[in-house]
Amino acid sequence: MMRKLLTLLFMVCVAQTSFAQDLEPTDYFSKDFHAQRREALRKIMPDSSVMVVFAYPTRTFSNDVDYLYHQNPDLYYFSGYKEPDAVLFIFKEAQTDDKGNAYKELFFVEKKPATRKLDRSTLRC
Repeated sequence: MMRKLLTLLFMVCVAQTSFAQDLEPTDYFSKDFHAQRREALRKIMPDSSVMVVFAYPTRTFSNDVDYLYHQNPDLYYFSGYKEPDAVLFIFKEAQTDDKGNAYKELFFVEKKPATRKLDRSTLRC
């Protein structure tokens, strides 16, 4: 009985450690990789066009449990961003704002409240 309990405790600790790694988004590609993908897209876009890529929404299972989040592969491919509530605009030609600043992309993400920060120490056994 004690051996089964220790085995179960060990499995819970391993599972929590693996989930802790999933909760903090990491990008396995360099920033240059994503920038090159956006430039390659611009080369094949028609003149005066814009591409809009939305993040996938979070999904709820059984009204109270969220599914493990999976980003829109297109948004990840062009930006490396792995969180919900985001939208990326990629323009064929450079745009200018009212102050004369030029840009080719706009990336909107939801500001996260300070209470949502992850305390990794609470997730370890």
